[in-house]
Amino acid sequence: MEYPVALLRGFQVLAKSVPKGKVASLMGVLNYLQSKFNNMVLNLFVDDGSISQQDYEDKTKEAFRQMGVDIDENKSNLLGISISEDEYLMSITFKGVPIDREAVKRAFEDFDDLYPSTNDYENWLDKGTYKYAIRYQGRLYPPKHILSVVSGIPRTDFSGGEQTNRVFRQLGFEIVIK
Repeated sequence: MEYPVALLRGFQVLAKSVPKGKVASLMGVLNYLQSKFNNMVLNLFVDDGSISQQDYEDKTKEAFRQMGVDIDENKSNLLGISISEDEYLMSITFKGVPIDREAVKRAFEDFDDLYPSTNDYENWLDKGTYKYAIRYQGRLYPPKHILSVVSGIPRTDFSGGEQTNRVFRQLGFEIVIK
């Protein structure tokens, strides 16, 4: 008996979960599909576990980079989980210290009390060494200083720039070039 052949031009599959030990089998399916289709988009969702931000950067993200796979950073958070504009993380860990949105907001209030004019803090807006700012409720804040205050980690113990900015973006704050 002959069966009719249906040609699929494209499709989506949502696998509810991949059992432990079955990732290699999944890779076989992905290899087969890639041989049949010119374009493949992968939306990876992981939960019920954790990895450090450093492991994400060094192992996961770097592995994708080496494979030539682009990660859409605008639609991903630390673990590449799709998030919408209003579903930011409420708390993350930075160098082993939990940081939450409310603590950051309190740091903004303290900064405002100490420095009524934002530039009162070391004339930071005029210095070329400060490239980025957090914009919150119409004011600008120095990201590295705020992260140091919130975490209790001295500014000399971590980098500014992307390492610092990523924390605030994941918590839903706007980073701007000052």
